[in-house]
Amino acid sequence: MSRRWQCGTCGEWHGDLPLCFGWDAPAQWSILSDAERRNSELADSACVIETANETSFYVRGHIEIPIRDYAEPFIWSVWASLSEMSFEHAMEHWNTEGREADEPYFGWLCSSLPVYPDTMFLKTGVQSMPVGLVPLITLEPTDHPLAVDQRSGVDIEQVQSWAERLLHD
Repeated sequence: MSRRWQCGTCGEWHGDLPLCFGWDAPAQWSILSDAERRNSELADSACVIETANETSFYVRGHIEIPIRDYAEPFIWSVWASLSEMSFEHAMEHWNTEGREADEPYFGWLCSSLPVYPDTMFLKTGVQSMPVGLVPLITLEPTDHPLAVDQRSGVDIEQVQSWAERLLHD
């Protein structure tokens, strides 16, 4: 569905309202030294961070937010940390048909969503989806506003407000 909109920040008229915002790397990537980045791996949907003290494992996935009275959800494309065992299992089955039948992995949200109070390290379930799709990330059902929005949905005006803020940060 096309929705032309006028930005409340810049006053410009835009075409389709963006229904997905995301990050190219987990938040932890931004604090790595050059040497740590050379020892680490970042791909489109997986990341392994190697520091002197530890190795951390991440996958990119989508948090879907229902938009009331709208056909499509809003998507936050985010990163979650997994245990080494869960990460290895996810990678071994990344191209395996039927992987969506696997139990969700436990993960910690590792993306900071600036339109919400602190989102770092919220508890998540990371559900594999059919081959070709990134995992679906479901937040633990708490009273955090992001978790509430995932359960209850938002109005299209809220999505426009997010777009106005995120496109001008």
